[in-house]
Amino acid sequence: EYKPDSEYHSTSKSELGWGNAIAALRWNYLINNRLFCNTTATFSNFKFYSENYEKNSSSSDYNGTTTSETNFKYDSGIKDYTAKIDFDYFLSTKHTLKFGTNYTWHRFNPGAYLFSSASTNQTPIDEAYGNKPLYSNEYNVFVEDNFELLPNLNMNAGANLAVYNVGSKTYLSPQPRISTKYQINSNMSVKASYARMAQFVHLLTSANI
Repeated sequence: EYKPDSEYHSTSKSELGWGNAIAALRWNYLINNRLFCNTTATFSNFKFYSENYEKNSSSSDYNGTTTSETNFKYDSGIKDYTAKIDFDYFLSTKHTLKFGTNYTWHRFNPGAYLFSSASTNQTPIDEAYGNKPLYSNEYNVFVEDNFELLPNLNMNAGANLAVYNVGSKTYLSPQPRISTKYQINSNMSVKASYARMAQFVHLLTSANI
Protein backbone atom coordinates (compact mmCIF):
# COMPACT_ATOMS: atom_id res chain seq x y z
CA GLU A 1 0.00 0.00 0.00
CA TYR A 2 1.32 3.44 -0.97
CA LYS A 3 1.05 6.29 1.55
CA PRO A 4 2.07 9.75 0.35
CA ASP A 5 4.42 11.73 2.52
CA SER A 6 2.88 14.87 4.03
CA GLU A 7 4.04 17.82 6.12
CA TYR A 8 2.16 20.42 8.11
CA HIS A 9 3.48 23.69 9.53
CA SER A 10 1.70 26.30 11.61
CA THR A 11 2.90 29.64 12.97
CA SER A 12 1.02 32.24 14.99
CA LYS A 13 1.74 35.63 16.54
CA SER A 14 -0.22 37.80 18.95
CA GLU A 15 0.46 41.42 19.92
CA LEU A 16 -1.15 43.71 22.46
CA GLY A 17 -0.15 47.28 23.19
CA TRP A 18 -1.19 50.76 24.22
CA GLY A 19 0.44 54.14 24.67
CA ASN A 20 -0.12 57.85 24.96
CA ALA A 21 1.58 60.78 23.20
CA ILE A 22 1.38 64.17 24.93
CA ALA A 23 2.39 67.67 23.89
CA ALA A 24 1.95 70.97 25.76
CA LEU A 25 2.61 74.67 25.27
CA ARG A 26 2.52 77.15 28.15
CA TRP A 27 2.81 80.91 28.29
CA ASN A 28 3.02 82.80 31.59
CA TYR A 29 2.53 86.56 31.64
CA LEU A 30 2.70 89.09 34.45
CA ILE A 31 0.07 91.68 33.53
CA ASN A 32 0.87 93.92 36.52
CA ASN A 33 2.17 93.49 40.06
CA ARG A 34 -1.20 92.10 41.17
CA LEU A 35 -2.43 90.08 38.17
CA PHE A 36 -0.74 86.99 36.73
CA CYS A 37 -1.92 85.02 33.66
CA ASN A 38 -1.19 81.42 32.68
CA THR A 39 -2.18 80.11 29.23
CA THR A 40 -1.84 76.44 28.28
CA ALA A 41 -2.56 74.38 25.17
CA THR A 42 -2.26 70.58 25.32
CA PHE A 43 -2.72 67.60 23.04
CA SER A 44 -2.94 63.92 23.94
CA ASN A 45 -3.33 60.86 21.74
CA PHE A 46 -4.08 57.53 23.41
CA LYS A 47 -4.02 54.36 21.32
CA PHE A 48 -4.80 50.72 22.00
CA TYR A 49 -4.33 47.83 19.60
CA SER A 50 -4.31 44.06 19.45
CA GLU A 51 -3.33 41.81 16.56
CA ASN A 52 -3.48 38.07 15.87
CA TYR A 53 -1.76 36.45 12.90
CA GLU A 54 -1.78 32.79 11.88
CA LYS A 55 -0.23 30.95 8.93
CA ASN A 56 -0.77 27.29 8.09
CA SER A 57 0.84 25.29 5.30
CA SER A 58 0.61 21.66 4.33
CA SER A 59 2.19 19.63 1.57
CA SER A 60 1.66 16.10 0.32
CA ASP A 61 2.41 14.04 -2.74
CA TYR A 62 -1.31 13.87 -3.48
CA ASN A 63 -2.49 17.48 -2.95
CA GLY A 64 0.69 19.41 -3.40
CA THR A 65 1.27 22.48 -1.21
CA THR A 66 -1.53 24.55 0.25
CA THR A 67 -1.24 27.60 2.49
CA SER A 68 -3.63 29.79 4.44
CA GLU A 69 -3.06 33.08 6.27
CA THR A 70 -5.40 35.02 8.55
CA ASN A 71 -4.80 38.35 10.24
CA PHE A 72 -7.09 40.13 12.71
CA LYS A 73 -6.33 43.59 14.07
CA TYR A 74 -8.24 45.89 16.41
CA ASP A 75 -7.51 49.61 16.94
CA SER A 76 -9.10 52.17 19.26
CA GLY A 77 -8.08 55.51 20.72
CA ILE A 78 -8.89 58.92 22.18
CA LYS A 79 -7.58 62.30 21.05
CA ASP A 80 -7.93 65.40 23.25
CA TYR A 81 -7.23 69.02 22.33
CA THR A 82 -7.35 71.39 25.32
CA ALA A 83 -6.99 75.17 25.70
CA LYS A 84 -6.86 76.72 29.16
CA ILE A 85 -6.39 80.18 30.61
CA ASP A 86 -6.39 81.12 34.29
CA PHE A 87 -5.56 84.20 36.33
CA ASP A 88 -4.16 84.87 39.80
CA TYR A 89 -5.18 88.19 41.29
CA PHE A 90 -3.32 89.15 44.49
CA LEU A 91 -5.60 91.43 46.49
CA SER A 92 -3.15 91.36 49.40
CA THR A 93 -0.55 89.05 50.93
CA LYS A 94 -3.41 87.26 52.72
CA HIS A 95 -6.03 87.30 49.99
CA THR A 96 -5.73 85.73 46.50
CA LEU A 97 -8.42 85.35 43.87
CA LYS A 98 -8.11 82.74 41.10
CA PHE A 99 -10.38 82.41 38.06
CA GLY A 100 -10.28 80.99 34.56
CA THR A 101 -11.77 78.76 31.91
CA ASN A 102 -10.79 75.78 29.76
CA TYR A 103 -12.14 73.89 26.76
CA THR A 104 -11.47 70.31 25.60
CA TRP A 105 -12.41 68.74 22.29
CA HIS A 106 -12.62 64.95 22.51
CA ARG A 107 -12.38 62.56 19.57
CA PHE A 108 -13.23 58.96 20.47
CA ASN A 109 -12.42 56.07 18.18
CA PRO A 110 -14.56 53.25 19.64
CA GLY A 111 -12.82 50.59 17.58
CA ALA A 112 -11.91 49.53 14.06
CA TYR A 113 -11.57 45.91 13.02
CA LEU A 114 -9.28 44.82 10.18
CA PHE A 115 -9.59 41.24 8.92
CA SER A 116 -7.71 39.60 6.08
CA SER A 117 -7.55 36.01 4.91
CA ALA A 118 -5.82 34.30 2.01
CA SER A 119 -5.81 30.61 1.10
CA THR A 120 -4.63 28.55 -1.83
CA ASN A 121 -7.26 28.36 -4.60
CA GLN A 122 -9.60 30.74 -2.73
CA THR A 123 -10.53 34.37 -3.20
CA PRO A 124 -8.66 36.59 -0.68
CA ILE A 125 -10.69 38.44 1.93
CA ASP A 126 -9.73 41.91 3.12
CA GLU A 127 -12.33 43.77 5.18
CA ALA A 128 -12.48 46.69 7.59
CA TYR A 129 -15.44 47.50 9.80
CA GLY A 130 -16.21 49.19 13.10
CA ASN A 131 -17.92 52.11 14.79
CA LYS A 132 -17.70 55.68 13.54
CA PRO A 133 -15.68 58.25 15.53
CA LEU A 134 -17.54 60.10 18.28
CA TYR A 135 -16.93 63.77 19.11
CA SER A 136 -17.70 65.75 22.26
CA ASN A 137 -17.02 69.17 23.80
CA GLU A 138 -16.20 69.94 27.43
CA TYR A 139 -16.22 73.44 28.97
CA ASN A 140 -15.23 74.59 32.46
CA VAL A 141 -15.39 77.98 34.17
CA PHE A 142 -14.09 78.38 37.72
CA VAL A 143 -13.46 80.94 40.45
CA GLU A 144 -11.59 80.42 43.71
CA ASP A 145 -11.05 82.72 46.70
CA ASN A 146 -8.24 82.02 49.16
CA PHE A 147 -8.07 84.28 52.19
CA GLU A 148 -7.17 84.47 55.86
CA LEU A 149 -10.14 84.79 58.22
CA LEU A 150 -8.09 84.92 61.41
CA PRO A 151 -4.34 84.85 62.12
CA ASN A 152 -4.43 81.02 62.29
CA LEU A 153 -7.51 80.30 60.17
CA ASN A 154 -7.46 80.16 56.35
CA MET A 155 -10.36 79.50 54.02
CA ASN A 156 -10.56 78.51 50.37
CA ALA A 157 -13.96 78.77 48.69
CA GLY A 158 -14.86 78.43 45.05
CA ALA A 159 -17.03 76.92 42.36
CA ASN A 160 -16.60 75.27 38.99
CA LEU A 161 -19.26 75.10 36.29
CA ALA A 162 -18.76 72.17 33.92
CA VAL A 163 -20.65 71.69 30.65
CA TYR A 164 -20.36 68.53 28.54
CA ASN A 165 -21.85 68.23 25.07
CA VAL A 166 -22.03 65.08 22.96
CA GLY A 167 -24.30 64.84 19.93
CA SER A 168 -27.61 66.51 20.72
CA LYS A 169 -27.25 66.12 24.50
CA THR A 170 -25.75 68.63 26.91
CA TYR A 171 -24.96 67.96 30.57
CA LEU A 172 -24.52 70.72 33.15
CA SER A 173 -22.73 70.23 36.47
CA PRO A 174 -22.24 72.99 39.09
CA GLN A 175 -19.42 72.01 41.44
CA PRO A 176 -19.04 74.02 44.66
CA ARG A 177 -16.09 73.49 46.99
CA ILE A 178 -14.87 74.90 50.29
CA SER A 179 -12.01 74.09 52.65
CA THR A 180 -10.70 75.54 55.91
CA LYS A 181 -7.43 75.11 57.76
CA TYR A 182 -6.70 76.01 61.35
CA GLN A 183 -3.01 76.12 62.28
CA ILE A 184 -2.68 75.01 65.91
CA ASN A 185 1.11 75.34 65.97
CA SER A 186 4.04 74.95 63.58
CA ASN A 187 3.70 71.16 63.61
CA MET A 188 -0.06 70.67 63.83
CA SER A 189 -3.14 71.82 61.92
CA VAL A 190 -6.80 70.85 61.50
CA LYS A 191 -8.47 70.77 58.08
CA ALA A 192 -12.04 70.38 56.87
CA SER A 193 -13.37 70.45 53.31
CA TYR A 194 -16.35 69.78 51.08
CA ALA A 195 -16.38 69.40 47.30
CA ARG A 196 -18.73 68.22 44.61
CA MET A 197 -17.20 66.87 41.39
CA ALA A 198 -18.33 65.18 38.18
CA GLN A 199 -16.40 63.06 35.67
CA PHE A 200 -18.00 62.84 32.25
CA VAL A 201 -15.58 60.38 30.61
CA HIS A 202 -14.93 56.96 32.12
CA LEU A 203 -12.68 54.11 31.03
CA LEU A 204 -14.34 50.75 30.36
CA THR A 205 -11.87 47.97 31.07
CA SER A 206 -11.76 44.49 29.62
CA ALA A 207 -11.01 41.29 31.51
CA ASN A 208 -9.11 40.05 28.45
CA ILE A 209 -6.26 42.53 28.98
